[in-house]
Amino acid sequence: MVPEIKNMKQTALNNSSENKPERMWPYGIIVAYIIFVGATLSFVFFTFTVNFDLVVPEYYSETLVYQDQIDRESNSLGLSEQISWEIEENQLMIRIPEELKRSEVTGTVTMYRASDASMDQTYDVALNDDGIHSISLETLAKGKWELQVKVASEGKEYYSEFPIFLR
Repeated sequence: MVPEIKNMKQTALNNSSENKPERMWPYGIIVAYIIFVGATLSFVFFTFTVNFDLVVPEYYSETLVYQDQIDRESNSLGLSEQISWEIEENQLMIRIPEELKRSEVTGTVTMYRASDASMDQTYDVALNDDGIHSISLETLAKGKWELQVKVASEGKEYYSEFPIFLR
């Protein structure tokens, strides 16, 4: 009878090891579900922490008056001399054409930083006797900027923009 008990024990051991892989699938489903839920929650958390700055907060109202912007750019292209800029001794010098300086020139100069809206700077145009508006570059961070010049003279508006890389 002793050999029969050994065979029964051996059969019981074989049966338990054969059934073990079949019982693992519920754990696999649970682990997959936990990974899925964790990834989904991580994605949701990430999307709420991403900072996104819009170029213009109100796109719809801007599109309604976009033809005015096209007209300003067209007016600038029609000038005999274009609005220009250069950097001299840590100063950005913006030159307004002579034909605009015949009357009072008003407008704004914007240093637009696409990567961070909080760094944007806007200045009122203040021309010196030579028709130059200067901006100190000491307060501006290094990197890529867009210089946007919007001026008006004799009731007509002009707009030019230039990419600038500060080093």
